[in-house]
Amino acid sequence: MGNKLLVVTALEETWGNVNEELFFSGEWCKKYERQQILESRIHETNAFHWDDRDKLNTDYDYLKSLHHRLLKSLSGFLNNLHGVNYPVRYWQIILDPWLLSYVGVIFDKWETIRKVFDSHNEFDVIFLPDKDLVRTYLCWSEYMKEVVDDRWNQGIYQRILISEYSDKVHISYSELLGDAEIEVSTSRNNKPVKAIAKHLFSSLLSGFDILLGKFFRNNKIAFVGSFFNFYALIRMNIAIGQVPRFYLNDFPAFKKKQIEKIVPLAEKRVHEQLDFNHSGRFEHFVKKWIIRDLPSSVIEYYSELYSKASRLNINPKIIVTANPHWGNLAAKFWFAVQVNRGVKLVILEHGGSLPAHKELFDFEEDIADSRGTWFLPYHSKHVQVPPSKLVGFRTSQSNRRKKYDGGYLCLVSSEQARYVYRVHFYPMAQQCLATFDLLTGLYHKLNKNIQEESRLKAYYNQGWNTRARYSEVMGPEKIISDLNLKQAMLESRIIVCSYPETTFSEAMATGVPTILLYPDYLYERNPIAYPLIEILRSVKIIFTDSEVAANHINQIWSDPGKWWNSSETLHARDEFRRQALNIDFNWVKDWKDYLKKVEKLSST
Repeated sequence: MGNKLLVVTALEETWGNVNEELFFSGEWCKKYERQQILESRIHETNAFHWDDRDKLNTDYDYLKSLHHRLLKSLSGFLNNLHGVNYPVRYWQIILDPWLLSYVGVIFDKWETIRKVFDSHNEFDVIFLPDKDLVRTYLCWSEYMKEVVDDRWNQGIYQRILISEYSDKVHISYSELLGDAEIEVSTSRNNKPVKAIAKHLFSSLLSGFDILLGKFFRNNKIAFVGSFFNFYALIRMNIAIGQVPRFYLNDFPAFKKKQIEKIVPLAEKRVHEQLDFNHSGRFEHFVKKWIIRDLPSSVIEYYSELYSKASRLNINPKIIVTANPHWGNLAAKFWFAVQVNRGVKLVILEHGGSLPAHKELFDFEEDIADSRGTWFLPYHSKHVQVPPSKLVGFRTSQSNRRKKYDGGYLCLVSSEQARYVYRVHFYPMAQQCLATFDLLTGLYHKLNKNIQEESRLKAYYNQGWNTRARYSEVMGPEKIISDLNLKQAMLESRIIVCSYPETTFSEAMATGVPTILLYPDYLYERNPIAYPLIEILRSVKIIFTDSEVAANHINQIWSDPGKWWNSSETLHARDEFRRQALNIDFNWVKDWKDYLKKVEKLSST
């Protein structure tokens, strides 16, 4: 072998012997905890193609169009397969967000390999045996575990290399079979007493909900995973004149049946190809594989899931949901059945702050009749409503603290999966380390006394192990491990958020002095958000430079309230509340008014 060895994942059984020069397809191949191994190897790393944000914008628009074209073809295929005739919207409720993620992920792999061969003509490559690399998954939730796994990604890369570059790679096969690894882990403290109490409360509530379900199945509005807390949900139901229901037992996790029952359809999918007018090699590749990669919930288990959804005796006129349309199979199928019967679907943002430039191919807007947003509307289906997740918080004058003479500087970190899991205007893969650089840069520029009072709430490990990285820089004693995020923020003197999403809104809602320090070039925002961003910049709530942010913190540390409650900052905070965080004492009335509008919509 005289060529460089192309390595596409972190699976070291594909890295050859220690004397071979490696060419990594991306930073995702290089685990932080394997630094010693990396230091002993001569290697080069391919640049990430979506570091070019103009390319990202162009690719996003193309993939959104491809997603909609595939959706139409898949709807026809599934109608024919199951002998039904449902519209595209029905199938989109069931297929997305899997489909929107799938097209972005496969395109990312495709472009990564294309970029590799733009600079090199030939490579040696070590493959793993194909068996069980790309497994059939039940649904989006199972797929999301696969898509961040090294073995699954190895399998997709091997498909592309064999299909498109077989004349440019010299393939050998590894005899080693590495164990499939669990990519994402969390570090949480066990609190047995609280856990037992919570379980007991949930069991009692579940039993009570079963009893209610026997007598009250015709609530006009069904709140299914709407993110209202227990007390807010009761208030909301009483306010609209119906008995509260929690639907805790109506949408259980789906259990797979014995494999023998699905063999006929499983065999059929291998020989089927989508009726799709493809354009170019990439679309030809997707057309070849997409039927085999479809979740088994829409092929082998479709009939059983549909049957259960059709038999569910809940008969609302409006469904309000925030999350189950993503990964709860029972709820997704029931939503699809109900919408097809004329029931109106309201989808709430399950988080929000400064909205992204473009996101999710607008799939939630496509499947919803109305979408409740945190930010001011920027789509015809949007209506700004008090966030169900945060009702009860208040950002009014009466909730503003006057003194901030205790607490620590709370740095709130972020992290993304090691592999791309969808195309979006956020950091992807190793780009999330730009946030690590910003926060550690801030820490180094703080006065020594403030460094001593600094604590970091680490994001859970998604493959980059940022907790260990921060611990190495700041010291393990600076990492918060005994408090959840809300508690950590409430005990702070100043909060520093590192991403312009839900956590920033939650921090602003606490009333604690808050700063947003983030790499704005990796978080392109919707044009509607930029006037507010400029207002927040002008009063030093938003920063993109570590040193400038540190200087501000050094200046205000002794009395952050003086800055936080100044007239200019109060005006900016009020603007944020008005535009992005509409929560106040009148949230119940606001919600009643919104649901009345949806009810009128449902009768037209």
